[in-house]
Amino acid sequence: FIILNGCENSARIEIIVSENACSTQRQVAAELQHYLSKMYPDQIFSVAESVTSDEFILLAKVAELKNEPFNTIEAKFEGFALPASGEGFSIKGTEKDSKKMALICGCDERGLMYAVYDLLEKLGCRFYLSTEFIPKYDNNADISTWDVINEPLASKRIVFNWHNFLSGCSGWDFEEYKQGIDGAAKMKYNSIMLHAYGNNPMYNFSYNGAEKPHGYMANTNRGRDWGTQHVNDVQNLIGGEIFDEAVFGSEASKVPEQEVKKAAVGLMHDV
Repeated sequence: FIILNGCENSARIEIIVSENACSTQRQVAAELQHYLSKMYPDQIFSVAESVTSDEFILLAKVAELKNEPFNTIEAKFEGFALPASGEGFSIKGTEKDSKKMALICGCDERGLMYAVYDLLEKLGCRFYLSTEFIPKYDNNADISTWDVINEPLASKRIVFNWHNFLSGCSGWDFEEYKQGIDGAAKMKYNSIMLHAYGNNPMYNFSYNGAEKPHGYMANTNRGRDWGTQHVNDVQNLIGGEIFDEAVFGSEASKVPEQEVKKAAVGLMHDV
């Protein structure tokens, strides 16, 4: 609080959400705060439920525009066009009465999420499944110039990460899956598809008392599966210094064979 109160109002930007905002909206607001803080380190971004600063960003669903504090401010955005589809969004900035403000609006929480990531891309961020790039600026953010309207051209936007190759998600543990799924959302995909052949232990069934036989979760040591080549110690390969143990693969692939089914099902259930 000492730091905030010691700053000029012009260096503070509040991200305003409704007091009844759901967890997804609050997560989206936190994401916007996180990235803007990294991009504009000379400014302070905070999440609040009421306006106390001369610069603020309203983060609202269409249905919330009739409620405070959005209903008293929306009229200030001349020519603001409401988003036309469930995952569409509109972003508009303006400057009125010596106050700079921006309105980020989506039909639903998912629209708000894509609005934030689309805006961040317009501001220079780049998002990928495994990494991201965040620019850093010496100047302050001018939210009054924001003007973005967008909606998806396809209703189903699917990431299809092939499961049976170590170059895909077969080598991932839960933390890598979370990173990949978050990265897909930032790239504005809305669905995940996972492929598995019939012998994959990640799904199982029984019929007339007989259980489906299953194969391995392939790794570099066992489970020859669609071109996976084996080596006794990946650290002995050229470039093997990037590995910290002899076997490359998910932890679910390294358990004893009798535990593979349980480990695979548990991993994919969590995913």
